[in-house]
Amino acid sequence: MEKINHFSNQSFPKNLRIIKSDHFKQIFKSGRKIYSANFVIYVLSNQLDFPRIGISVGRRVSTKATDRNKIKRLIREVFRTNKNIFDKNDIVLVVKNNVKDVKGKDLFEEIKKALRK
Repeated sequence: MEKINHFSNQSFPKNLRIIKSDHFKQIFKSGRKIYSANFVIYVLSNQLDFPRIGISVGRRVSTKATDRNKIKRLIREVFRTNKNIFDKNDIVLVVKNNVKDVKGKDLFEEIKKALRK
């Protein structure tokens, strides 16, 4: 059986996710805040050799859990395939609008443009 390289572009292991509420709170408190059309992006440098991401999609965006989960999957896919643009940062994306029908390429361009600010 072949071993999987967890840091390749084709994987999204648990260590690349921000899951604990304490980590979210620290990034909200100390991170740099960037606004874009569909997101508020919090960026905080980390001491790791890889980026991590957390995603927050509130009920205000959509009352349907399936829609919120689809949005999270889209954002995770953008992150998974483009880890190199995120450097060594902890990033929390707070979704402001319903972007479930937005294409991944458009989400990538918006996030990339916002991170350049």
